[in-house]
Amino acid sequence: YSWPGNVRELRSAFEYAFVTCRGSMLMPQDFPPAIHQLETVTPPTVQPLVSDLNTIRKQRLLDALRQAHSNQAEAARILGISRTSVWSQIKRFEINLKKKPYPHGNEY
Repeated sequence: YSWPGNVRELRSAFEYAFVTCRGSMLMPQDFPPAIHQLETVTPPTVQPLVSDLNTIRKQRLLDALRQAHSNQAEAARILGISRTSVWSQIKRFEINLKKKPYPHGNEY
């Protein structure tokens, strides 16, 4: 989230909130008035991390398979995982090992 000041001001704001807090949890009204009266900023939309991780995992698997010339045991060694993990990822990402890579080696 955006912060209008520097780290020392942030720390001071939390110290202020800690001292003024009347409940068991810090609330916006516990912070200095200049802060909680600021216009509410909508946080940026965050894309799901899972799809990013799956994209990275698939690309790493493809790279290892390419390097290992489609040998699953060798790809597993390169990735530092078991051969059955390589096999299950091939199934999950629907990778066809019989299909030859594109000329630029982008996909199976």
